[in-house]
Amino acid sequence: MIIYSCITNGYDKIPDDHYYDPHVKYVMYYDGDIEQKGSWEFIKCDRQEPDWIKSYYPRCMSHTLFDEPHVWVDGCYTMPLDFVEKSKQFLQNELTLQDHPQQRTIVQEFYKLYKVGFATEDELVNLAEDMIHAGFKPSQHKQSLNCCIWRQSTEKVKQWNECYWNWYRNHCQRTDQIASSVAEQFIMKAVRVPMQIDWDISTRQKSYNETYTMYENKEDDQFIDRISSALKTKRSLMGL
Repeated sequence: MIIYSCITNGYDKIPDDHYYDPHVKYVMYYDGDIEQKGSWEFIKCDRQEPDWIKSYYPRCMSHTLFDEPHVWVDGCYTMPLDFVEKSKQFLQNELTLQDHPQQRTIVQEFYKLYKVGFATEDELVNLAEDMIHAGFKPSQHKQSLNCCIWRQSTEKVKQWNECYWNWYRNHCQRTDQIASSVAEQFIMKAVRVPMQIDWDISTRQKSYNETYTMYENKEDDQFIDRISSALKTKRSLMGL
């Protein structure tokens, strides 16, 4: 089993309180200068892409990096004492994702991205239209929290990874929870487990404004109407 992560643009700092199992290989992809500590093998990430794409390549395209079972964990969260033992259980499945503790409908997820300012109205509407055209069913969306992902290296997981990656990189930033939902509908459903890390304890170093291109979006009602229309669903059914 391999546990791996990626830190680009100094976005995260490696937590001090990780539990490292001596029988597990730990791999950290990085760029720039980071404090190298813990049991990680550090591998330079030299992809010439914006950080919001570069850091997601190892998260999404894990089959290009590892042949054995592997676990992604975001660089800012601490692996608890039981993380390895639980990971061994989860890796009996081809693909395991965490259920998001604050479930949102697909319209609510689009609205969050719009309201925080990660993408423009047109970018998000275009993504929604592309999803519906490809066969996405909004009623089947179930949000995952992708700060941890457990995968085998199978042909089906490879296809899932590629779908996840392509829907993410070809649209707009911070849409990975939407992209993984698309991959679950089009390729394979993941086994779901509760959240395995403490969401409230984070070593994130930079704000969104320091990392992403942020937009000031103010036309809430117009956006909700447009995104509901693009997803071919009624806004009243989506809790907005």
